Amino acid sequence: MKSNTIYPPMSEREISGAAISREAATQGMVLLKNINGVLPLKGRGKIALFGNGAARTIRGGTGSGDPFNGGLSGGGDQDVDQSLRYHINILNAMETEGFEIVNREQQMAWARCYDLAKREMKDQVMSVFAFPEEPLTTEKLEEYAKETETAICVISRNSGEGNDRFMKKEVSIGDKKYEIGDYRLSAVEMDNLKKLRSAFSSLVLVLNVPGSISVQDLEAACADAILLMGQAGQEGGAAVTDILTGKATPSGKLTATWAKKYEDYPTAGNFLQDFNKAVYTEGIYVGYRYFDTFNVEPGYPFGYGLSYTTFALGNLEASLDEDTLVLGVTVENTGAFAGREVVQVYVSAPVSEMDMPEQELKGFQKTMLLAPGEKEDIKIRIPLRNLASYSENAGGYILSKGDYGVRIGTSSRDTKPVCKIRLEQTALTEQVLVELPLTETLEEKKGLTDRKDETIWKDVPVLLAVQIPETLDSRSAYSDEKVVTYATDTSYQPVMPYETVRYVEKKEWKLNDVASGRVSMEEFAAQLDAAQLADLCCGTGWGVQDENNPVIGASSESVPGAAGETTHALESYGVSSIVLADGPGGVRITQQFEATDLESGEKRQVYHYCTAWPVGTLLAQSFDPEILEQVGCGMAADMQAMRIDLLLGPGMNIQRDPMCGRNFEYFSEDPLISGKMASAMVRGLRACQEEVDALSIMQLIIRRRIGMLWIL
Repeated sequence: MKSNTIYPPMSEREISGAAISREAATQGMVLLKNINGVLPLKGRGKIALFGNGAARTIRGGTGSGDPFNGGLSGGGDQDVDQSLRYHINILNAMETEGFEIVNREQQMAWARCYDLAKREMKDQVMSVFAFPEEPLTTEKLEEYAKETETAICVISRNSGEGNDRFMKKEVSIGDKKYEIGDYRLSAVEMDNLKKLRSAFSSLVLVLNVPGSISVQDLEAACADAILLMGQAGQEGGAAVTDILTGKATPSGKLTATWAKKYEDYPTAGNFLQDFNKAVYTEGIYVGYRYFDTFNVEPGYPFGYGLSYTTFALGNLEASLDEDTLVLGVTVENTGAFAGREVVQVYVSAPVSEMDMPEQELKGFQKTMLLAPGEKEDIKIRIPLRNLASYSENAGGYILSKGDYGVRIGTSSRDTKPVCKIRLEQTALTEQVLVELPLTETLEEKKGLTDRKDETIWKDVPVLLAVQIPETLDSRSAYSDEKVVTYATDTSYQPVMPYETVRYVEKKEWKLNDVASGRVSMEEFAAQLDAAQLADLCCGTGWGVQDENNPVIGASSESVPGAAGETTHALESYGVSSIVLADGPGGVRITQQFEATDLESGEKRQVYHYCTAWPVGTLLAQSFDPEILEQVGCGMAADMQAMRIDLLLGPGMNIQRDPMCGRNFEYFSEDPLISGKMASAMVRGLRACQEEVDALSIMQLIIRRRIGMLWIL
């Protein structure tokens, strides 16, 4: 329970949101390494904490994905992370849990320097603040090591909208320049870790990062344990403390492949090389699809994550129920801690006229919390339609003739063959329109002409697919692009060659008349003149500061700090103004402002506190749609309380390269995970009858990549 000194007191909505946020964060944290059971920590005694992220933990990235930016853009407190409303910082959370931080004084002295430099940063909203790590001395570390055998070092990174990542970067603090680590560790970080390894018996790394960092550098640190906490929102410090102490057992799995070094990614040669055009030369080979197909050894594979306990998968079964694959597996907790495991299903398509990856994730399910010795029988159903791939030549999705190999396991590199599904002929499962042809040549990476090791399938059962999914016709009914313009002005003439005009009588219709069926939407819209339609499209507050700077991010008349709003000008027609807010990390609006009561004229302070949720990547690492649905419900509660109609989220871009500054907003490198997690969050939002909108960007991308990776 939060302190009673918080003002104003936390509402029931805030308290509920904080509890969901904390649970979601613990579910998504990934244990990458744990030698000799160093974690969970034993007891609640003395401990040493190092790294900027210990006392100044980063809750999430910047820009639209950061709900607290609404406070800053509205003149809010720059030290919002230190508010008693939140449990962001690890050091405070560890002390609350009963730990004594032996180097607390040193940590807080450096944190004060950190805070001072952050307050002096000019752009508090869109810029990414970075501060050098304090160089550690052998003498000090030996002094601390006399009081405790365990050191925890927090490695923090940040990025955001308009701020992509780098290998390393340089910042100026006062008149000095400092090297700052990003994808790679800085020289100071490497030296600090070397000294920590030498001074302490146990070294734990906590990664407070928006995405992957160099596994090569992590391995050089020789830490006993590595915990990926990610950017865990407003309850991050408390959540990671729950994991470190064993209150919660880690059960998260990576939703993106971590390479040993950046050069191993297929995008390393072209990402961010041209700021005017993104060229997707990797084609469909994103993430594990590339690493597994081209046999590149990852640092940590997709779907990977350790636990404090151990699990065994047994009783593997496979059958066909008409045109649906049914897989069964028994998961047993064989260790000493309660925990959860994620069963993952990968399918290898037959080599055909299409270029195909080695395998693709086609299903998953997370167990309930299993006590030591407890078992759970899992059933995963996968419609055969979901195994289809997009064929540009066929103009749709096809199941290829041949054998589909099915594996079950706990990561993309830890699976066991279960069965093969045999199709005796190629089948078209969905017909689509082939649109958006490229205007220039794109040379894509090509993959397999045969499978690497067919011998692994020789002893598995073969299931003959007798019932083939029927062909769906998804071709647009509007492919002829004909447009009908409804108008009350009989002098209006068609402007475009594909346009026809239908004249309707002008009446004082209201929007409710459309809802009741008395008039069509087209006839209603015809009552509005061009200026009114422009108001409806453009909304209030949008414009340009100058030719290079559009006014975005805080453009609502009704809700300070909200991203945008339509208009009040059409309320006489029964059209209410609609308020739009960022974003994927929670409702981003101004937290505190002064308002005038329209009746009394009295000025008073208004407080708009909303939950800062774990970032999208961390949420998806839970592999648990149920917790994402709870997060969606929590977001909906905030939206209702703040009178927000539309939310710019969740973020669904595919994570193709770790240098993308907005990866933290997105769920995964895999489309199935992205789609399942986004739909779960939307279900939670829609439980309160809210809607979700999304932005789109134009990129040079081959049609088949869209079909294989972006469309589920």
